[in-house]
Amino acid sequence: MPSKSKRQQRFFGLLKSIREGDTPSGKVRNYKDLKEKSKDLTMKQIDDFAGTKHKGLPEQKKKKKKKKKSFLQIRNNRIKMLKAIINN
Repeated sequence: MPSKSKRQQRFFGLLKSIREGDTPSGKVRNYKDLKEKSKDLTMKQIDDFAGTKHKGLPEQKKKKKKKKKSFLQIRNNRIKMLKAIINN
């Protein structure tokens, strides 16, 4: 499965270098946590994510915005629920 963003690709590249022993512990914060994370994943999974090309990827995946319900939508939903309760 390819990476969804450049940030994710870089993260998995770091995991790969830690797992292979190329990155010393003094250069990375939370080295122990990253080392454990790299052990949880197979090398193939790490390679798939780390090997993704940057071209066409966003820097960071955009978060979906939640639609805010208007006062009328909330009121109408409550009325429907009350009617359903009364009819049963």
